[in-house]
Amino acid sequence: MFVKDYLRLATGSEIAPLSLSNIGDDGGTDAEQKKNLDTLIGYLNQANLELHKRFQLLQYEHLLCNAAPDCVFDLPVDFLYPLHAMLYNGLEVSFNNDRRMFEGQAQNNPYYGSGIITTVPYDRYHPGLDCWVSLLFFEPFKVVVKGSWPGRTPVNVKASREIKIEQIRNNAISMIYVAAPDKVCDPEQFIDLPQQYNEAVLNYMAYKANAALATNAQSPDNSYYARFLASVQAIKQDGLFPTDNLDSSIKLNERGFV
Repeated sequence: MFVKDYLRLATGSEIAPLSLSNIGDDGGTDAEQKKNLDTLIGYLNQANLELHKRFQLLQYEHLLCNAAPDCVFDLPVDFLYPLHAMLYNGLEVSFNNDRRMFEGQAQNNPYYGSGIITTVPYDRYHPGLDCWVSLLFFEPFKVVVKGSWPGRTPVNVKASREIKIEQIRNNAISMIYVAAPDKVCDPEQFIDLPQQYNEAVLNYMAYKANAALATNAQSPDNSYYARFLASVQAIKQDGLFPTDNLDSSIKLNERGFV
């Protein structure tokens, strides 16, 4: 739907009793209407972001090339939070060292038989989880690689282009993350959001609009936020949201990871 369609729905229903609903026609004709219009579009952006966070509507792959211990990488500007990451050998990588470590037999580790190790710690509940590497998100839009992994081959800067590409691929980490949607600022812009989210969008906009006027705990904003949460729950219960927006296994296969 277009931004103007959301604004028409909001100002004709949930936000109609508020002076904020006075946005005029064709983007407003006076200073107050233009201010109200900008405010409502801001609430619409917040509602869109909130739904993308909760339903993981946008998922992208970000490749950490030539990863090594203590390497710091910049994250994309649309990064919200990570979903999962994988090494070239198909093992998952944990985030912020969130893993349960146990002492196990060597054959439970992919490097068993390489002559590098005999016994290693591993996660017996998640045998596909790498025990050597973790990604630490230590500040906004930054990630650092922690730990190390046996058998890693540093990139040889003097090697041929083909060898460099192969070494970089073998030392890369593929991370799938949830992305923020683009912000809108004009009534004529389109928001790529399925219409089953409309009720949640309108309730969230009404919650923000009433919250700006709230003076006590019994104000309408609390009711609208409860309605928003109920709308989100209904979407989940009815299965009206995509459960997998990026076939990461296919992506990794295409890149030669597994």
